[in-house]
Amino acid sequence: MLDFKSLNAGSAVPTLNRNHVHSLPTAIPKRQIVEEFDRVVTPLFAKQHQNTKENTTLIEIRDALLPRLISGKLRVSGDK
Repeated sequence: MLDFKSLNAGSAVPTLNRNHVHSLPTAIPKRQIVEEFDRVVTPLFAKQHQNTKENTTLIEIRDALLPRLISGKLRVSGDK
């Protein structure tokens, strides 16, 4: 919710001066809230990581098989 334009300290290149940000108030949640958040999101991040690994594997299989399928060197069962 920061107005980054008002914090811009650069002339040609937009720059964020850390000294401007350090003086801003920060909300610190109670430990119980952080622990509950962690309990909820940890399985989500684990699933995201697993999905990324599966996507990588599928990409590798596709990249290995597609050229062979297109060239006819590999046939799918049921082809006549």
